[in-house]
Amino acid sequence: MLGKILLNIFFIILITIIQIGFIGSLPHYLNEINIVIISLIFILETKNFISALSWGIGFGFILDVFSFQFFGINIVSIFLSIAMAHYLHLNFFTDKSIYAYSALIFFTCFSYEVLINIFYYFEIFFKKQDYGIIWTNGLFLEKIAGFLVNIILTVVFFYFFNYLSNRLKPVFLFK
Repeated sequence: MLGKILLNIFFIILITIIQIGFIGSLPHYLNEINIVIISLIFILETKNFISALSWGIGFGFILDVFSFQFFGINIVSIFLSIAMAHYLHLNFFTDKSIYAYSALIFFTCFSYEVLINIFYYFEIFFKKQDYGIIWTNGLFLEKIAGFLVNIILTVVFFYFFNYLSNRLKPVFLFK
């Protein structure tokens, strides 16, 4: 049991280091990859909700340690995003197909980005800083490209895990 906990902690730290250290320094659209959310969706789909939440709290804690926003913004955002993904998984995307994974990744990444930005702007408001909402010409294009890159990476991981196990279904379910 202790070995399994230590192995989970090792993978949480490894994935977070990859997210912060490697993916954050990639060029233009590739730095929008969110390997944390992708791995949490795969844990949610293949294991259970409690495992995904525990991994999410671990990811959020480490991301909060290295973040410049107030502590807890990543924990709460990841927690709420995984809760929303679990709700969508139970009620709408019940099969373990590539389409369900892609939709869950899109909605989870979208909710995570929205929550992070809402909390960030609350922080600015309560600190009474003179920063406004940052709108650049390519903001939405960059976010949409980031969602597409995450979906493409999810498809690659999906087929890799489908090759290793038979727990996933690459197409829709047939009756």
